Amino acid sequence: MTIESPQSTAAPEHVPAARALRGWRRGVFLCRVAVLTFLVRRRMPARPAVALYRRVYRLLEDSTLLPENRALVPHGVRTRGDLRYGTRPEETLDVFRPDDDRTNLPIVFWVHGGGWISGSKADLHPYLQTLAARGFLVIAVEYTLAPELRYPGQIEQTARALRWILDRADEHGGDPQRVFLAGDSAGASISGQLARALADPAYRARVDVRLPEIPAGAIRGAVLTSGAFLLTNVGGEDGLGRIGDLMLRAYTGTRRYIDDPRVRCASLAQDMDASFPPTFLTAGNDDPLRADSAALAAALSTSGVRVETAFFPEDHEPALPHGYCCDLRRPEARATLDRIVAFLHRESTSTEAAS
Repeated sequence: MTIESPQSTAAPEHVPAARALRGWRRGVFLCRVAVLTFLVRRRMPARPAVALYRRVYRLLEDSTLLPENRALVPHGVRTRGDLRYGTRPEETLDVFRPDDDRTNLPIVFWVHGGGWISGSKADLHPYLQTLAARGFLVIAVEYTLAPELRYPGQIEQTARALRWILDRADEHGGDPQRVFLAGDSAGASISGQLARALADPAYRARVDVRLPEIPAGAIRGAVLTSGAFLLTNVGGEDGLGRIGDLMLRAYTGTRRYIDDPRVRCASLAQDMDASFPPTFLTAGNDDPLRADSAALAAALSTSGVRVETAFFPEDHEPALPHGYCCDLRRPEARATLDRIVAFLHRESTSTEAAS
């Protein structure tokens, strides 16, 4: 199903911090960009390229995004931050819920994006707090970035985080039998693979991923936004190009990831069956990974899985970029959030629980 084109205006345009640099700071920044470009084009080792990418990327971010989205968060959200689910420094999670006495709330377990090599759960705080205010126990999970941890380690890590929160669901007012796996960008890829692995032991064996015991029937659905579901295309010109190639080399630990049979498993649009839970998919019309979401929607439908999509016409104005739905300044993002909430409430009360 295609979302209607609402009357809207673009989110505010902002000058990246890099443009404000002057003097030697600007020279250092441009030097780093030139070196990064060389490393990426030459497919040099991923580790130094990723380290440089992270330093450059910080200066290209919209510094107003978080504070302006934070101002849109409704009152009445309770937060518990940096709860530790493992022994590694980054193995923490945040818990958001309505600030009232409700119990047995549906659980939305959200994995952040960043191309597997960057990003943080803090990037999504305003969005996830807003979602929690609509009647959910929302979990934001941190995981180890690549190349410090290689695929499929992030899937195993997030599974342990999920098991940790399910064991403490009563403490936080959540219902461990009504869980939704969710994520944006690379986080959508991780959450989607976790859903697939929990539902299908044969898939789990192909990926060679070790998961804690989590009843597949507890997973009521998936919300996957702006995700990478055709990994063999991510590094191509129709995807993220050379930066996508760097991300995949860092994530998989091999320059020949296209020949790695596990990459086909990670390409959910090419490895799907009817065991997958009901799914909500969205991507902007100017998202280089939009084709991934369209391909996954087709694969889910062919497999007989209930799927709902929020796609915009190709000529939609303003053009909606990668990750549009997490920017609540955009009316399109707010409209999509309404549909996600409706999907979550509908599937959390459905008698057709995932099996």
